[in-house]
Amino acid sequence: MTIYPILNQSAKNWRHIRQLREQGRVKEARRMERSRILAHVGALRQAVQNGGFLTNGRGGWTLHTDSYSTLSHCYPGMEQATPRCAVLLGIPCIDSTTIPDNKLAETINLPLAGAGGYSDPEPWGPLSVAPLEHVAGLYQALGATLYNIGI
Repeated sequence: MTIYPILNQSAKNWRHIRQLREQGRVKEARRMERSRILAHVGALRQAVQNGGFLTNGRGGWTLHTDSYSTLSHCYPGMEQATPRCAVLLGIPCIDSTTIPDNKLAETINLPLAGAGGYSDPEPWGPLSVAPLEHVAGLYQALGATLYNIGI
C-alpha cells in the first residue's frame, strides 16, 4: 500500500499551490507540494511508531502523533487525504461526525485519549487522559465510527 499518490493529489488541490501553478510558478508549486507531502508523511510515520491515533470531528481532524504533538486541519472528513492514509496505515481513528446531534453534548464529559499508551490513573473523567481503547468505546457507544480499533 502506498500513500504517496493520495497525498500528492491532495497537495495539487491546495488553493495556494493551485494559484502558484496558475501563475506559471510550477517549480515553486512542486517544491511546496513536496514539502507538505513530506510533513504529512513524517507525522503519519510518527503516529505509527509512537502509538498515535486520529480523531475526526465536526471541526476538523487531528492526528495525535505522540503525547505532545499533533497535525490538524480544519476540514472534517475521513475522505480527506491524511485521514484516508491513517486508515490505510492501520492508525486507530475515531470519527465522531457520526454521533447524532442529540448525543453530541455528552462527549464533553468523556476523558481524553492518550497516545502511545499513556493514561492517567483511574478513575477517568472529563479532562483526564484514559487509554485509547477505553475512550474509543465510549465514543462508539454514542454513535462514533471506529477504524483500526478493536473493542
